[in-house]
Amino acid sequence: MPLDSLADAKKHFSHLNEVLASLPNRELNKKEKFLFSKTLDLAKTSLHPRAKIGCLLIEKNTVIASGINERKTHPKVAQFKPFALTLCAEMSALFSLKTEFESDKTIAIVGRVNSRNQLAISYPCMGCLSALSHKNITKIICCGWQGEPIFIDFG
Repeated sequence: MPLDSLADAKKHFSHLNEVLASLPNRELNKKEKFLFSKTLDLAKTSLHPRAKIGCLLIEKNTVIASGINERKTHPKVAQFKPFALTLCAEMSALFSLKTEFESDKTIAIVGRVNSRNQLAISYPCMGCLSALSHKNITKIICCGWQGEPIFIDFG
């Protein structure tokens, strides 16, 4: 569905968060909790003034790519997010991939901290969800509404 304005994008983003929050999810295992903490460490390196977001792409317990959100954009972003003013962490990680990967075995871990370094909701935006789906990555670990890390499989 094409978005005609930034207001449309914000409305759809809000709805997307509701949909993602309603999907079945589970608590993280010990290894996933460790990787989520590494994602939060990465997020803290972002220079974004409000939302510091990090993303790790994991395949077979190995980090294959990483990214942070940045206050710049990238030419490939417009394909998934036409009103982008920043480069999201998920897209940064996807664009940094150097090798082929097995998408059915890849998990995107997205962590966010606010300006006080507190855990914050980190559901992917519509553009990032579309970009991850385009690469057939359907398993995401992120932070839910209550500040709890959760595992979602939307595949």
